[in-house]
Amino acid sequence: MLFGSLSLSVRARAHVASFSRLMSFSSQRTTSDSLARPFNAKTISQISQLVKLHHASCQDLELKEVGGRPISSKPPGNAAVLIPFCNVDGQPGILLEVRAKGLRSHSGELSFPGGRVDDTDESNLHAALRETQEELGIDPLCVEILGQIGPAEYNMHGNMLVWPFIGFVHSSPVRTQAASLELPNSIAASDLTADIHPGTEEEPLPDLSLPFIRSQASPNEVANVIHLPLSHLTGKSGRLRLSLFRDVQPYWCIDVTDLLSKSSEIVTANGTETLQASQNPGVSTGRIEVWGLTGWYLNILMRALGIDLQYIRPSRTEG
Repeated sequence: MLFGSLSLSVRARAHVASFSRLMSFSSQRTTSDSLARPFNAKTISQISQLVKLHHASCQDLELKEVGGRPISSKPPGNAAVLIPFCNVDGQPGILLEVRAKGLRSHSGELSFPGGRVDDTDESNLHAALRETQEELGIDPLCVEILGQIGPAEYNMHGNMLVWPFIGFVHSSPVRTQAASLELPNSIAASDLTADIHPGTEEEPLPDLSLPFIRSQASPNEVANVIHLPLSHLTGKSGRLRLSLFRDVQPYWCIDVTDLLSKSSEIVTANGTETLQASQNPGVSTGRIEVWGLTGWYLNILMRALGIDLQYIRPSRTEG
């Protein structure tokens, strides 16, 4: 197994219940309607607490193999990604990018912004923020760090650990330049989120403009950018298909075909699909899904937030 089942502590279950009430859904049965309320200061704070509890519960878990292959004893390299929460058109969700076709690795795949940790990066988190700015043009000062999930997974080659960080992308800077240079790998999210939310706790946080994000994305690295609403991450949305991550762990692939808005080639679990400009916007010749490591981390994050996914026997394997 990649790692054992994570059990929630009494404290964690209490936070999940509290978050469920804030978002107006039951952690036992989530519906798309109940996830339509935009993020506000209170829900962002609760997400931060849940993510920290999740990360603390899995720090001792270690990955022993990748795709059935033992991990090399050679010290791995490091990569980092940002899972960017945001409001778009009054809907809470997550930004995803389609990697440009010309990239050497993972071209045409749906992914979170991120990449290899360079020697010049102060930390894994610094790398995630730097890559997010390079790929999507998002100023690191606009990103409120909420925590990280884990354990970190190896890439398919087993030679690099991928560290996933969680952040909320604001429409304007929320931190100073000095604060952004002091972010450690081990995040104390409560230290980074104090007193930065204007207005009341219940007031929706400002929207991002998805067309603007698309316009400033690097064409050499990003072919498209989508906003995946949280309401699409439930069984009732009709978007979920159960599979196995690296032939071991059950997880949900998520259909985002209709969210893609321009012609590009996408790598899917079933091969390469081409979005046809002659068809309706966002409709392709096949089903375009969030899958693989990106899909796996998205599943882990949703479970950490109490969005319960009930697993059934998968019909096929991939990852």
